[in-house]
Amino acid sequence: MTKQKDFLKIEEERKDEIDAHIKKERRGVKGSGVDCGKQGEGRRGEKLSGNAKKEAFLSSLTALQSLEVRDGDTEGLISDAIERLQELQGTEEYHALSQQLEKAIARVRKLPAKAESSTKNSNIGPAAV
Repeated sequence: MTKQKDFLKIEEERKDEIDAHIKKERRGVKGSGVDCGKQGEGRRGEKLSGNAKKEAFLSSLTALQSLEVRDGDTEGLISDAIERLQELQGTEEYHALSQQLEKAIARVRKLPAKAESSTKNSNIGPAAV
């Protein structure tokens, strides 16, 4: 889980750079002087951009699915996944991904809080003599 949080942190730190790259790709496609060959490249860029957005969402979904307890970061992970899903609105996979996210959120919200979990675990073990 720590690796997942590290990945999300790095991804968030580079979000401006990623967004700038996506905007640059879109400007290249929308320009009036673009020939057919460059339009094809632009479409591939949009597809790659779409794939990057899907991968980012799947990363967030995986982070939620791997949780075993709720902690202070849980609601942030949920919000992040919802935001990333919204970026996929209008795609063929949106509905299926939305259902997966709803199931993951429902499961995570039923998990014990971190404090509850550690309290339960502290009672496990041999009794003091």
